[in-house]
Amino acid sequence: MPATWVVCPIIIQNGANIAKVLTLIDPGRPLWPTTDDTGLPILVPQYYSGSCCIYPERGMDWALCYVAGVDFSAIDIDPDCERVFDEVIPDEESGRLPTKERCALWYEGTPQASIVALRILQRLNINPAGLEAGSKRRNWLTRLGIAASGGELFRLEGWHIA
Repeated sequence: MPATWVVCPIIIQNGANIAKVLTLIDPGRPLWPTTDDTGLPILVPQYYSGSCCIYPERGMDWALCYVAGVDFSAIDIDPDCERVFDEVIPDEESGRLPTKERCALWYEGTPQASIVALRILQRLNINPAGLEAGSKRRNWLTRLGIAASGGELFRLEGWHIA
């Protein structure tokens, strides 16, 4: 299953703060068979899974999320959610999530188009100084991660779904 990075608002669901992207249904995943509270069989949708840098207690109203999914079209059409790069981190040959090693190599690459990342930085009032078209994905994501965490240290390697 491939992965991508998303900036989205923090919302409250069932009394808890959650990144909006994790409330979206992945249209590429089949309905999941389970049972309801009475034991009757039902089919439920599968949502995107992810690991998010989410700090509302530090005054942040948006989150930076590493998101896994099959079809990212639900993210692309949601006006509140935005993928940082057009490219996705490819899944493993087995179809499993990208390994830390695959992610590390992908982070060292240069995005095909950094215009989206730059637009996100500008919209969130994050200083883009030092970032340019040739900057590595790692640099773009680190800048967003530091801002999302309220200025704290952000280690890109810590945001991986095992």
